[in-house]
Amino acid sequence: MIIDELDAKLLRYIQRDLSTSLEKLGEEIGLSRTAVWRRLKSLEEAGIIKDKVALLDPSKLGLRQQVFIQIRTQQHDETWHISFQAPFEAYPIL
Repeated sequence: MIIDELDAKLLRYIQRDLSTSLEKLGEEIGLSRTAVWRRLKSLEEAGIIKDKVALLDPSKLGLRQQVFIQIRTQQHDETWHISFQAPFEAYPIL
């Protein structure tokens, strides 16, 4: 799929706020509501829009920190991976 200037503008807007109405998006980029909907649908079908997600406020959920770790190991087999991953999966997210 070739991304034209209108697609690029549309993608920039929805990356900032996907809840923006089709009407408002159309006003911003100079297209009708229907044309915006068609472009969004086309971008989804092409896999360019991969997912629609919600960003949560960690502080309002009582989550005070986020940790990124890097692990080096000499073991790479499935058994080790499962035993290493299990405690993390058991930890409650919310």
